[in-house]
Amino acid sequence: MFAESVLFNLVLFTAGQVVAYLYLRTGRRVRGLALLMGAWVLADIALLQRFAFGRADWVFYTALLAWQLWSLFELIAFITARIRRSRPSTLLRREALYRAGFTHYLRDELPEAIANFRQILRRDPWDVPAALALGTASARAGDLSGARTWLRTARALDVDGEFTDAIGDEISRLLGAASNPPEPDPEPAPPTPEAQRPAEARKRGRQRIRSSR
Repeated sequence: MFAESVLFNLVLFTAGQVVAYLYLRTGRRVRGLALLMGAWVLADIALLQRFAFGRADWVFYTALLAWQLWSLFELIAFITARIRRSRPSTLLRREALYRAGFTHYLRDELPEAIANFRQILRRDPWDVPAALALGTASARAGDLSGARTWLRTARALDVDGEFTDAIGDEISRLLGAASNPPEPDPEPAPPTPEAQRPAEARKRGRQRIRSSR
């Protein structure tokens, strides 16, 4: 079968490993590690079933097809995403979304700002300023866990170190907010007897006026 061709599988496996390396190299570590380790595990299962146990059963074909389709999908997805992010239409849309998100952020319209920054990252998962802005807006909205995730994502994507200081400042601010949560407003203390006396005197005065009438 063509699917069992040694040359075909060698080329596909190599392409998948190259894509995994490129994901890691460009800061998308989770996806890169998942593809790197997943391909090896599935390939090992297929090889063991075929050559160690001499079985070409459903386990062999499931592992083989899963690894082939995964590698092929990631190869196409990576190439498509890298081409799409450099298109002029994508860049123009990105600028419009970023300006809208920043305007919403300045107006304290945080759900709208977060939605705009998320749209940018759906179109371009490597956009460092959008990941940084999303982390900042999430922190301001009170989502400290989400803010931490996106700031770490921004730091991983910033392979050139262009935004190192800005990301570090936001992470420090976030850690400070997490370690020093705002204290609840204290309940008002009950009035002291000294504070109650003028009110009682006024009440007695009003009663005297009514009785004199």
